[in-house]
Order: sequence, then structure tokens, then C-alpha cells
Amino acid sequence: MADGVTAFVAEETDTGAAWRALRAAVDAAGLDCPGQVSLALLGSPPADLADGPAPMGFDIPRPALGAEAVRLLATRIAGGPAEGTLVACAFRAGATAGPPAVP
Repeated sequence: MADGVTAFVAEETDTGAAWRALRAAVDAAGLDCPGQVSLALLGSPPADLADGPAPMGFDIPRPALGAEAVRLLATRIAGGPAEGTLVACAFRAGATAGPPAVP
């Protein structure tokens, strides 16, 4: 925070451990989310945390990502170029992000 960092992003894990650790660190530091810091989650929120504020983030289109990976692998095996296509992640609105706090 002293260096001006006001946003953090966690990546989805099979246990939700990264998101839980980030939330715990923010709470332990006594920071207000989203008043002082914004939090985002890349992937789906842990189902057992549905009681808490919905995390802002991006949903990963796993079927499209997998299909692109297979297409790229097949192209490489056939001797083609390693030119992949970006797979867009859909924005998911939530309650854990806001404008930076005014000092």
C-alpha cells in the first residue's frame, strides 16, 4: 500500500486457497475492500464462499481454451507455425473492486 498498490488478482485453484489467502491477508491488514483495495479473481469463485461478497473478475472459457490448445498442438505436430488465437475471458462484475481511495 505504501508503494501505491491498490489492486490484487488471485488465480482460481481447485481448493480456492489463493482467493482465501488473499482475502485473509486483506482482513488481517485491516484493509477495507473495495474502499482501500480492489480484489479480482481469474476464474470461478469457490462455491462454498457464496455467502461473502461476489468477487469481481474474469470467467475462463475452459472448453474454448482447451479446443484452441488442441488445435495449436495438432498444427505444431503437423509442422505448422506456433500461432495461437487469443481466447477472451468474460468480465464478471462483483463487489470486490472499486475506484482507488483518495488520500
